[in-house]
Amino acid sequence: MPNMDESTPSTTCETSLRFDECTAELINRGFLTQERWIELVNGDLVTARETVLSLIDDQLKQAVQLALSKQPTDQVLHSDIIAAAAGGLWGAASAWLKTTPILNPLPAPVRTTSLQAATSAPRSSQFLWDTAKEAALRSMETSRKIRTVDFLEVKRYCGDALTCDHVVIAINGFMTHGYKPSVNWEAIGRKRSVSGFVLLWEAGNAAEWDVFCNETSVHLETGQDDTIASHFTVGNPWNKAQNKAHQVGIVLAELLISQPVLLRGRKVTLVGHSLGSAVIHSCLQHLAAYNSNSNNTPIHLHQAVFFAAAFVPDHDFSTIAETVFQPNAAIPNRMLNVFSSQDHILMHLFSLVNMHIARPAAGCAAIKSNHVRNIDVSDIIPSTHESILGHSYEKFMDAIVDRLGTTLDLPYATVDPQAGE
Repeated sequence: MPNMDESTPSTTCETSLRFDECTAELINRGFLTQERWIELVNGDLVTARETVLSLIDDQLKQAVQLALSKQPTDQVLHSDIIAAAAGGLWGAASAWLKTTPILNPLPAPVRTTSLQAATSAPRSSQFLWDTAKEAALRSMETSRKIRTVDFLEVKRYCGDALTCDHVVIAINGFMTHGYKPSVNWEAIGRKRSVSGFVLLWEAGNAAEWDVFCNETSVHLETGQDDTIASHFTVGNPWNKAQNKAHQVGIVLAELLISQPVLLRGRKVTLVGHSLGSAVIHSCLQHLAAYNSNSNNTPIHLHQAVFFAAAFVPDHDFSTIAETVFQPNAAIPNRMLNVFSSQDHILMHLFSLVNMHIARPAAGCAAIKSNHVRNIDVSDIIPSTHESILGHSYEKFMDAIVDRLGTTLDLPYATVDPQAGE
């Protein structure tokens, strides 16, 4: 905090304590001079607030860019193994089809000696192996390249950033941010007194599907085996978004660690839908590793809420619970898992694509952990076309937020505009 001497005027009683804290932090970080600060508080309060909010946004953008620069590039993730396995299988299958006589008959029969016959099988096997290996390596390499996060933005959608003690950062999933990224979270912003922000990331869109489908026929006609494998395994929009989700979580964690002015001294809650929950899961793991280092100043979250979570838990969340959230007996439910057993997208398609046959995704079954509170909303979300077979929560969020009640530890809004309708 900067040293504010007696010549520095204080703000009027109408200006919140948060306003003073934010301006002091902006001065401390070089985004605002004390001379400009004095000029602002002696002038119009509305202008002062708008200026401070603009500077907070500038500092946040700088923090995002710094977080992006810290993302790792040498990881080998489960998704890379899946890409390699799928790519290898595709490459081997494609090579086999090309060398199968019944599918690719020779122009004329060729007489072979017994020695040639004996050596033909090993040659064919070696060809299949080489093709599969090349396709697997290409798929893994492509998977790691497309994981790099090139775009990230934190955009406000509700609440007053200068007065709210609670900040909610919402993360949408695959192709759900669209034109109005706040649409999934409007109910939380309306029913609770929070300053809400949406994390915009490269989660895919309809245009990408069109490009993918158009390129598919071209690859099938002219592509090499490894190119075709990469296109179908890691090049399709869903796999690209799923692959980036882990990396986005790391970038988000680095952003939280940097303590931007917007978040400093506030209670931060993360909420995510579908792959947005996978982003949160990755973020929690990175924060747990960071906080476990005694040389680091711990960064604590208030709550984390998964909605229709598109990830498969591989641990009991005990380390995360102990390191990422401050112990508080009054708030036992630090992590909430909102799930539906009627979510057929996660139950079938997600499990098939990710080769998770034995373990279900968190969004369609309870997480087996004493550190996670599970909320079943199967009766609220029908498995229909309107809900995308039970996976879209958008039109049911009012009822879901009501069911969460006080387990969602955010202060209630004084007035709900829809109350009594």
